[in-house]
Amino acid sequence: MNWIERQVHDVSVKRMLAAAAVVGVVAIMLLSQARYFTNYFKGPYAITPAELAGAKDAEALDRYWVQLSADRIIDTGFEEITVRKKHGVERSRSVSASYFVAAIGDRLLLVKAHGGRPDKSLQGSLRPIATKVDQSVFDAPAMQKARPAFYPMLLDTEVFESNGNIGLAIAGLLSAAALIYGLMAFLRFSNPKGHRAVKLANSWGGADKVSQSIEADLQGGQAAKLGDHTITADYIVSRSMQGFTLTRLDDVLWVFKQVIQKKIYYVIPTGKTFSLSVNTPKTTLVLNGKEASVDATIQHIGTRKPWIIFGYSAELAKAYKKQRKEMCALVAIRKQEVLGGQAAAQ
Repeated sequence: MNWIERQVHDVSVKRMLAAAAVVGVVAIMLLSQARYFTNYFKGPYAITPAELAGAKDAEALDRYWVQLSADRIIDTGFEEITVRKKHGVERSRSVSASYFVAAIGDRLLLVKAHGGRPDKSLQGSLRPIATKVDQSVFDAPAMQKARPAFYPMLLDTEVFESNGNIGLAIAGLLSAAALIYGLMAFLRFSNPKGHRAVKLANSWGGADKVSQSIEADLQGGQAAKLGDHTITADYIVSRSMQGFTLTRLDDVLWVFKQVIQKKIYYVIPTGKTFSLSVNTPKTTLVLNGKEASVDATIQHIGTRKPWIIFGYSAELAKAYKKQRKEMCALVAIRKQEVLGGQAAAQ
């Protein structure tokens, strides 16, 4: 196995591990909500008054998504109000929930309703009574007097399945994406010779020969580093979780440094980012890094491939966009002149 194939293997292993980690995190998240999903898949449970009376609190119930019948529904007059603000100024408010009392035999159950007065046939999730709700609803003397008859929990009629539907959809999409990502990585791992970088290297004179050239430059310190990219005497090697690619410097037409001024609110400068734009007849590769590293990389490439066009101008940008064939021809002539001059000097 040559150097290029080993890189394909290494990147593929990292991608498979990343895919496995995503699936593992999804599984852990689902397991952490096992009580919810047990209720979700089993459906609402027809709980009896005796079972309600026997529960110390809502958390003690395995089946807390329930359905039950009330003898009558009593409005407490207490509402939850949602206030919407923008820059600290109130813009609107609306009723997000109303509280009712369900009479079940000689016991009472507080009901948090969404969207109007509930029917006597109730369905929802049994939850603890929040401290704020407890203090507000049972503030009136009549409610305080009736407090001993209340179950130590409330029934929230909000649609129980909504969170599960969203959660399972997200978990399914993440898992499917991770599995596809991992499968593609496994296929690359199983057949590194089928990778695009290997095929390109074969078209450049053989993957073994290209591998030996890259390894020699790496071991001899004849390479520049810029972010996830390593630039040898003849190739740009790009290795990251996104994949592994090779670019041949002999195919490069134009190289220039990019400087982007970052601003807050389009006015206040907050710093600059630097990158190197490497342009071939078919692709543009952007290498991000510190300014000193970008400058050193330009010098590194210019020393080894002096026929490449360096520097930015509007005319060069226009030529690369609309007259690329002519630019290719110009770089080819420059290369012949440089190599011819070197041969004559020897």
